[in-house]
Amino acid sequence: MATFTEKLDCLVNGFVSKQIKHVDLDDKYPLELNVLILRFLGNIFIKFDLIYPAYAHCIQNDGTLLVRDNNISASWFRVLSSHAFTAGDIGEFKIKCTKPGYDAIGIRSNTDIIKEANKYHSALDGSMYYYHGDGHLYITKGYQPEDQTNVTKFALNDIITIKVDCVKWNVIFMKNDEMVGDITKIKSNQDYYPFVGFSYGVTEYQLICD
Repeated sequence: MATFTEKLDCLVNGFVSKQIKHVDLDDKYPLELNVLILRFLGNIFIKFDLIYPAYAHCIQNDGTLLVRDNNISASWFRVLSSHAFTAGDIGEFKIKCTKPGYDAIGIRSNTDIIKEANKYHSALDGSMYYYHGDGHLYITKGYQPEDQTNVTKFALNDIITIKVDCVKWNVIFMKNDEMVGDITKIKSNQDYYPFVGFSYGVTEYQLICD
């Protein structure tokens, strides 16, 4: 198991050659490493930075840790990244379920929903595609004709990967490196922003920068 110092050395000296991927980062994905990578590489990595103003404290560790605590009055609210996947982009982001609940992880076509609280995600304007903690893939105002049910629920330490293809215009949802459901078509020629939608309870999710 690599030490934090060894990981830092690999990051600093092996960034261009991507050697960081060859270091074992699986020892709980330490938060200090996430924050270090984000600060060292600036805006190369996605971070979560948009939220309903009253709940700004839910974004922690430079946008890599999302925490819903007991001080939230809303039943539903969302946190987004201002980093967009746009036409021609192929990319992904990963979320670790450090304290999972019945929440949503996915992409949506605008950031306006940070202005709304106490409205469910699917009731808001814009196209949205997400993997829900209850074991469903949901599409709202989207392209594919129906939701995909009975996929698989979130569990402690699961890693959810969202792969976004703005060339073929589709999104793939994965749990622990295995695809869940089918490839989902998305509306073309739109920008898509990563988001996590919180429902209720005390929950926590960690963005993985690797």
